[in-house]
Amino acid sequence: MNTVNDALFVRTLNYVTDHPDQLDMSWWRTEDARCFGGWASYLAGGRFISSNDNTDTIIINGHSHFRASVVRTPAGELMHVEDYAIRELGIDEETADALFSDDNTIEDLTRMVSFLIDYGVTYDPTPAGPPVDPSADGPPRDYPVGESPGFKGLASSVVMLATLAALSLSAWGSYLLGGA
Repeated sequence: MNTVNDALFVRTLNYVTDHPDQLDMSWWRTEDARCFGGWASYLAGGRFISSNDNTDTIIINGHSHFRASVVRTPAGELMHVEDYAIRELGIDEETADALFSDDNTIEDLTRMVSFLIDYGVTYDPTPAGPPVDPSADGPPRDYPVGESPGFKGLASSVVMLATLAALSLSAWGSYLLGGA
């Protein structure tokens, strides 16, 4: 599993947020803009090897790419811009497909980057729906959007699981020692 490069994610997101006119999610790069992956590649040191309108092709690792989509890494490697961005961001291709989609807005990118840094995925992995209140009578209430006490995050789950495990061990220990 890849390790997400938080620093590059934050740097790239800050750049596109500060320069929204230079974000074009439909192309790796244009004359004056790039997509999120294009900016991540650039901020990681990748430099395009030709002009953005070059339709000549180049073979890299047995695959043909337009020269306009190929970068030279700081180590001198030639890589397709997407492959370099994926490697430097520390993500897999499925995550890249979601992150580099041409439908994404800056708001979408902000949300996905936050989830990637917090959870390692581009979506909110927390359970959907209102929480179940064990002390409430009857079925759980439907909370208005934005008012649900909601899932408090992974840390709460870990604490809850650790507490349950400790209680279980305590009960078993008591049983094994002849206490119950």
